Amino acid sequence: MQAGDAESGEFIDSLTGDGLGDKLGFIVSFYNQGRFAADQESGRSYVSFEDAIPEAWSDHPLVGSEGVGVRFDEHPDAEETYKERVNAKEIEWGHGPKISTTHNFTGLALISPVEGDEDDENQVRPVRLSLMRTNLPAVRKLHSLRASAGRNKSFWEFVFDLSTFRKDFARGSSYLLQVRRGRKTADEEKQNAVALAQEVIGGRTQDNAENAADSEKPVEPTREGGVDL
Repeated sequence: MQAGDAESGEFIDSLTGDGLGDKLGFIVSFYNQGRFAADQESGRSYVSFEDAIPEAWSDHPLVGSEGVGVRFDEHPDAEETYKERVNAKEIEWGHGPKISTTHNFTGLALISPVEGDEDDENQVRPVRLSLMRTNLPAVRKLHSLRASAGRNKSFWEFVFDLSTFRKDFARGSSYLLQVRRGRKTADEEKQNAVALAQEVIGGRTQDNAENAADSEKPVEPTREGGVDL
């Protein structure tokens, strides 16, 4: 996926369409799981962070009004239920589950200045990094790096160094996320990350996940472009 001035392999600010380069620092404030589904006919995408199917999904062909209120993990096309059906030989894997689990990391992106800029400090943006099946190794790596830092350590104790790499699949190629643990956060960075976490927990944040998803072709893993933020 390419948007705005972004190049293949770059991180993309889905609000502005700007490319942010192929490397950036990321301080995680909050993690939660969600759901994503697309309607190929209408081109509309559906996003949720709830345990049960919300009213906003009632016009999705997979759901309908009768599906509202059903737990996602009980829906036959949700990722975990779909895998169970495949393992039980009830269905073939095909193109995979139509309702995907998303792994969402809300935090602060530290964007390096463009070469030649007079301002030589990182730009800081609050973002939500939403990852699905093809990026599960990166999801596991983020959690394992946090765990290895110690039982009482929070995500925001460290800056995670994010980059992308290209991987070929049977249906095309994709730019995937690579994660390394970087430096310790400065006191001010830590305080800002904690404040953002409190805003998320208090329900005082918004993102453009559905609008961003609607502007892209929701196909995995044929992604000739960047990783969305």
